[in-house]
Amino acid sequence: MSGSPHDDRVIALALANQMRKYAHAPEFAPAVDDYWTVDWFRRQIPSERAVGSTQIGLHNVRGTRRMS
Repeated sequence: MSGSPHDDRVIALALANQMRKYAHAPEFAPAVDDYWTVDWFRRQIPSERAVGSTQIGLHNVRGTRRMS
């Protein structure tokens, strides 16, 4: 065996350190404070998929009794 018995740990640390720039964790994302900006309004608009799948009056039920 040539080298130190801790070579695998050194290599693993070097690889982990190089991959840190590609790791995206949501808890480390910066908070966005864009209230009342154009981007905030754009996020308030429902997506095309959500608009197409919603039907007005979908859950309304008409009674069979008639009012006289």
